[in-house]
Amino acid sequence: MEPTESPNRTALIDAMQANYIAYFRQFLSLPGMVMQDDPELTWFVAPTAPGQHVLRTRLTAGDARTRIAATIRRLEQLTDRFRWLVFATATPPDLDRFLLEAGLVEASGDPWMAASLLQLPPTPITPDGFHVKRVYDHATLDDWMVVSAAGYGMSMHMARIWYDAYAAQGFSPDAPSQHFVGYLDDQPATVGTLLLSPGMAGIFDVATPTRFRRQGFAAALTHAAMTMAQERGFHRACLQASSQGVGLYGTLGFTTIFTEREFIWRRA
Repeated sequence: MEPTESPNRTALIDAMQANYIAYFRQFLSLPGMVMQDDPELTWFVAPTAPGQHVLRTRLTAGDARTRIAATIRRLEQLTDRFRWLVFATATPPDLDRFLLEAGLVEASGDPWMAASLLQLPPTPITPDGFHVKRVYDHATLDDWMVVSAAGYGMSMHMARIWYDAYAAQGFSPDAPSQHFVGYLDDQPATVGTLLLSPGMAGIFDVATPTRFRRQGFAAALTHAAMTMAQERGFHRACLQASSQGVGLYGTLGFTTIFTEREFIWRRA
């Protein structure tokens, strides 16, 4: 972790983290989802997807060891495994040391990227017949679910968790969470989600099945989500990228702000 952060960068990372936490709140309407959501420690546990995570840590050096131990005791009542995410603004600054002392094992984290929405790049070039639709009913959400399952390589049963959470929110064009499907003619080919929270437009769930990749579809859909956020008055977008996605998102103006650190706990 970086020992100091500039005020502007700290505010940016805090807004990115708050947006990520808002993403998990969307699933609380489903059975079995449990969340502690407070400024010092925020965690989320699902029976399966979307996983088990400690999402925010703002502790003092004096109480870190005690609070970490108490959190582990609570989470082990709910799950056999969780990951503790350490953002660049987590405290104490040596949080990693406390987590390792508590028996967690460090794994590789993902880069977090942000982009200005004040001036968007040109729309990515795609084959004729490609177009992006906002999900506006259960039929388009069905398309979203099928593509998400294929793109992420997960079962339809697992993808149904996202379907149920998003269907419960309804399809209002003014809702903070909007979902998109990119079609090649009439074939659903790529999907993604835009989640708006104070000061930040988060892009999530971007997935493209193998046979539709390398044609610019995911980039075009992401651009469509950025455009909607811009039209709603947002100035910043963010996303959590895979190492393979950094280059793609770079073409849309995203730059890496930090790389999270991830620590894993498993029941012995």
